[in-house]
Amino acid sequence: MSDYRACPICPAYGHEEANLWVRERVCEHCRGRLASHLAALPAQWKRLDATPIRGETERVGGTWRVSVGARLAVLDQLVPATATHLAPLVGDAGDQEGRLPAAQLLAAIVDDWQSARVLADGRREDGPLLGVTAMCAWLSDRLEWACRHHADALADQGAELRAAVGHLRALNGDLPRRSRMLPGVPCPGCDQTALYHLSGGDDVACSRCGLTGSWEDYHRWIKLLAAYMRPKFQGPEGDRYDADRDQ
Repeated sequence: MSDYRACPICPAYGHEEANLWVRERVCEHCRGRLASHLAALPAQWKRLDATPIRGETERVGGTWRVSVGARLAVLDQLVPATATHLAPLVGDAGDQEGRLPAAQLLAAIVDDWQSARVLADGRREDGPLLGVTAMCAWLSDRLEWACRHHADALADQGAELRAAVGHLRALNGDLPRRSRMLPGVPCPGCDQTALYHLSGGDDVACSRCGLTGSWEDYHRWIKLLAAYMRPKFQGPEGDRYDADRDQ
């Protein structure tokens, strides 16, 4: 009787039911998606341009608000893997406004795979140079091994790679064809009305700052905006009332 296993990566790509694969840990579709992410990431990273769009500038907060002539979200992504001591310029790494630099994300995955291969083979091989292109090539060469022997970790790592590629594409304005603009809704990351519903999926991305999220995140953001902008009036006792309360 064949040994059917559920692909652990399918849920990371939004598949409601995981594909069943014979003997292999990762289905062919997810293997292809992982390979495409590792191929797209260095290409998108090389295209990053920190020049402000239409000459606009961004500001760094603090005691003094200083204008900078660059796109901060792009500068965050250009941080090298070795600069782990640098705080992101936009939000905190991993939160809704900031995202871990591509080089640091790849370095963490490389380190994880190296440790897993030590446990499997008893020896630690040399890692790649800590450049985005070199690390993606190193991971691509070992992707087949990871799909067979390190599949459980690939579930989270695949989702992170997918999000990283989407973030870089949004920063580059490389949105899929037939992406639909969402007019009148400011981006929670940069306050610009530059949100798009990406075709072929449920992702929403900002073409200005590169913020990405799910369709559910977008609807939660709309509800927050609606609650904040709900008309209010001053009551006779000086209290403030929602205009639609008690209806």
